[in-house]
Amino acid sequence: MWVRGNCSRRRYALNRTLTVRCEGARSKAARGDHGFSLVELLIVVAIVLVICSASLMAINSVLKSSRADYALQIALGQIRQVHQRAIDERRVYRLTFSTPGNIRTDRMDFSGGVWTPSFIDSINLPTDMQFTVVSGTPTTTTPNGFGSASNAIDLSVNNTSGATQMLFQADGRVLDSVNRVANGIVYLARPADLASSRAVTIFGSTGRVKGWKLFTSGSNKYWGQP
Repeated sequence: MWVRGNCSRRRYALNRTLTVRCEGARSKAARGDHGFSLVELLIVVAIVLVICSASLMAINSVLKSSRADYALQIALGQIRQVHQRAIDERRVYRLTFSTPGNIRTDRMDFSGGVWTPSFIDSINLPTDMQFTVVSGTPTTTTPNGFGSASNAIDLSVNNTSGATQMLFQADGRVLDSVNRVANGIVYLARPADLASSRAVTIFGSTGRVKGWKLFTSGSNKYWGQP
């Protein structure tokens, strides 16, 4: 009797232990099935939105800067191409810059004592960029010290103000419409976007061309190489 009763008590204790453990496991599983609370999900969504917003702003800024650089390369490329073409062909070529963003190339043919332009091609800046001087552009420290940023197109800045044409000679020089050696500067930017400001300078004595970008450091704005 004692052995049989003792065994019964042991079986009861074992069954009770197993029952408690199973109930505890079911309780933990039940708690785990609840997942995230609504507040936790909202916090996660808010964090993701903040990260996405910051990323989009950074990407947008990079894209705008790339477009401005592309516009600068268009202007630089056209000027360099025409300069080299005049030398190679021993001819005179004329570039005409016009707003909002067109560059026209003409070959100047001399016949009967008269220079006659023959259209070669025309190229436009990207649609969001144009020849313009944005408010806030430095007027005392200009690229190569050319002019005072009073005109977006100033192609004989050492002689007169606001000239829009340059004549590229066979000897590499650049002259204005009255045959004076002409230093020139052109500003291009996205309207009302100072950070997109770019510039091109042309040295009349050699035809050398340089590209510029406006940089900002605090309240200081200065021109440098892109």
